[in-house]
Amino acid sequence: MSEDLVKAAFRKGVESSRKADALRAEAERTIQEFADKIAEVSGNTITVSLDETWIEKTNRLVSQAVVSLMGPLVPERKKTHAIFAQVQGWDASPRINLCIVTFARDIFPIELRWETEALVCSDGNELAMGLVALVEDPRTGKKFRQLMAKREAIKELPSAGNEGAPQT
Repeated sequence: MSEDLVKAAFRKGVESSRKADALRAEAERTIQEFADKIAEVSGNTITVSLDETWIEKTNRLVSQAVVSLMGPLVPERKKTHAIFAQVQGWDASPRINLCIVTFARDIFPIELRWETEALVCSDGNELAMGLVALVEDPRTGKKFRQLMAKREAIKELPSAGNEGAPQT
């Protein structure tokens, strides 16, 4: 292997990393702007965040015969990212998964998956539109309503039993 080939590959890898970092920052800014808008429109009831999570992957092509011979298969777990929502200011609030976010090697395209939907976003503008589509989905709206109802129920609790509840 030639030294020039290794040097060129090294430089290319470092430059690709710089570009990916810039694109990742763009994607994270877009998601943060989305989170800020959700907080605002919900009257600071709901907070939205991007975080790492684990999903289970199963091999659906495994035949029943293989399962009966080997026993139940242990699903493979994959580390990925998701956008979560929870009641703002309440540490004990459940985090509700709004969508799975899959970053490509070079960050874009980014895939957003929720319920039965999957959108592929090739840049920051498409990512913003994908997040709008997520919020417009009635199944996402139901999740937001559940969180807002929890917030209202907590506000009605007597002070003594309200530890960890959001402050109003």
